[in-house]
Amino acid sequence: MYYTGTEPGKPIRVSDVPEVTSVNLLRTGELVDYSYKDGVLIIPNPDAGPDRQHEIIEVKF
Repeated sequence: MYYTGTEPGKPIRVSDVPEVTSVNLLRTGELVDYSYKDGVLIIPNPDAGPDRQHEIIEVKF
């Protein structure tokens, strides 16, 4: 797998992934909208959390 765009506010693009079943924020469990097509996953990268740390995104395949 290869990913790009890890800065908050910029989409994360991950190539060569199997079909995704869900994407959510690990801290809150909140579902994250995403797009998936032809093995490419694009996830909007949320702003930092209330503690000013980057969010951890859980992807389930």
